[in-house]
Amino acid sequence: MKIIIDGYNLMFCGGFSDRDQLLERLSNYKIQLQNQHTFLIVFDGTHQGTLGGDRDFYKGIEIVFTPIKEIADDWIADYLQQHKHESASFLVVSSDRKVQKAAQSIGSDWISSEDFSQRIEKKSEASFADMLNNNIWDEGRKNLDQLYKQKPKKGNPRKLSKKERQKRKKFKKL
Repeated sequence: MKIIIDGYNLMFCGGFSDRDQLLERLSNYKIQLQNQHTFLIVFDGTHQGTLGGDRDFYKGIEIVFTPIKEIADDWIADYLQQHKHESASFLVVSSDRKVQKAAQSIGSDWISSEDFSQRIEKKSEASFADMLNNNIWDEGRKNLDQLYKQKPKKGNPRKLSKKERQKRKKFKKL
């Protein structure tokens, strides 16, 4: 699975002091996951950046700095659209609704930056399946449902939807 992260969004929502601290924690988390997943973290380009953007690697984490005139949210949304045939293998980390909508529009899963930073900080062997049991995923889905103003789910309220059952199965591997 490829985990695509909105860099500054995670840094500020997770309370990290700077990019270096965030990257170090992510690399430790990647090791904890036994390098099963690839990480792509996207930062907004700055006035000191380049017109074409920059790419770098830090301990196996791919880092992208967007071009000067493009923000990370737009870059991630474009990346998701260009790779929508791989959407089932993406997990998008962002608290920005625009990025969450882009992920959902192609069928990718997403998690808020706050919830992901809590997961990083836990440093436990618990899987994302434990987070599902704590209703963190359900909370994110409820927020998105409110955003789209969808009708309440019909059918047996005790049975999860097929999509939710597939998501839980996928995240048990994390």
